[in-house]
Amino acid sequence: MENQIKQLLQTGMDHHNVGHLDEAKACYEKVLTLDPNQSDAIHFLGVVATAKGEVDTAVAHFNRAIAIAPDNPACHNNLGNLHQSQQNYLAAISCYEKTLELNPQHHMAYNNIGAAHIRLGNYDTAHTMCRKALDLEPNYAAAWNNLGDCCSNLGQLEEALSYYDKALKLEPEMVDANWNRALCLLHMGDLAQGFAAYHWRWKRQNTPRRDIDPHLKWNGSNFCGRSIFIYEEQGLGDTLQFVRYLPYLKAAGGRVILECSPALVRLLEPLDCIDKLWVRKRQGSTRDIDRFDSHCPIMDLPHHFQTTRETIPSQVPYIHADAAMTAWWKPQLGDSSDFKVGIVWAGNPNHRNNRHRSCKLSAFEGLAKIPGVSLYGLQKDKYPEWTDVELDQVLTRDLGDALFDFADTAALVANMDLVITVDTAVAHLAGAMGKPTWVILPLNADWRWMRQGETSAWYPSMTLFRQAELGQWEAVFKNMEEKLVQNLSEK
Repeated sequence: MENQIKQLLQTGMDHHNVGHLDEAKACYEKVLTLDPNQSDAIHFLGVVATAKGEVDTAVAHFNRAIAIAPDNPACHNNLGNLHQSQQNYLAAISCYEKTLELNPQHHMAYNNIGAAHIRLGNYDTAHTMCRKALDLEPNYAAAWNNLGDCCSNLGQLEEALSYYDKALKLEPEMVDANWNRALCLLHMGDLAQGFAAYHWRWKRQNTPRRDIDPHLKWNGSNFCGRSIFIYEEQGLGDTLQFVRYLPYLKAAGGRVILECSPALVRLLEPLDCIDKLWVRKRQGSTRDIDRFDSHCPIMDLPHHFQTTRETIPSQVPYIHADAAMTAWWKPQLGDSSDFKVGIVWAGNPNHRNNRHRSCKLSAFEGLAKIPGVSLYGLQKDKYPEWTDVELDQVLTRDLGDALFDFADTAALVANMDLVITVDTAVAHLAGAMGKPTWVILPLNADWRWMRQGETSAWYPSMTLFRQAELGQWEAVFKNMEEKLVQNLSEK
């Protein structure tokens, strides 16, 4: 029976290694009919369940395997990987530390601890852990990639790029390193090379994909007299940022079909560069009746138009608020003659960097105390983690709950003298409207803001206020308070 178990385990692993998960699972389950407490089979069932996204099942398998064989470092490491995939970073680190307790030479566990600390923003610790992994295995591409992430998040972009290059020298097809290298190039302002490599996003597991005929994908060639379907692929802010390219498509002589989220339909429908607007459905894809000659994800447009920092289409406004809606919203602000500032303090909690890009509502209290200034809440969702004080303690009036879609938000923005926001879709909306906009950015800001300077190459009316230290907003808000007082004194 022992030989039969070994053979079944090996067959299961062979299936597993080539992605035949169901076949691997069947082999492991057959092992358990022979020996219900065979810990390796239980462990491997946990790995299969992890690959299938069956989180609760995977946790149960790993815990059962550990209960039977607590000295298996690989099982602790894989349980840590599962926790890390669920953003339970402290639980993941605990598992990795147990792995190292059992096997101090486990270079992957050191690297995994480094990866978890990157997500937590502990870059010095992450750097140390990745270096320990490389001391044990100098040709470990994943650790070089994570070292690059450490440096990139600290703004050390040239060093980060060198680490990504080292990872790719070892594993040229490594998806994460190629993707991170693309983002690093964009951070550095090398838009041509960055957008050329941006296609690596499609090989990442968490990139949403559309079931569209790949033979019809636009390659940038002439399509005069033909129709092109442009569709969203990421967040609402990305759509607002990159619809600036649609007039270029229209000028090329084609028919432009745009698909966008329901929240943007009323806002974008009036754009004369759009011939037809389709409403995006959740998890929806195109059908046989959705006719077009070619298609292109909206984030590919900068590459097809060979965008450099100098050639960014930066003319604003390219999005306008509806005049009637703007007039309707005006009396909702009250009759105050104060300088009107619309604020947004937190982003979607599902965003990977949200814990760093969002800030507490209380951080705006100093701005609210400036004489002659009234703050208006443009925040639709009041996330409890970030809304730490009563709204009326900071806001003259909260308008977020009354917003229906981005057409409403645009009308409110049009009524403001200034918009101050963290890195959310409202920043892109206000920038696209040409409204004076102050964007408050964490140290590890998104690539589109690049890493230096107070101005944005994408939005001429925007001022960027950057953290000098991750998590420290005090100096940023002090700077804004001083600048706002100065601006008011000059009026």
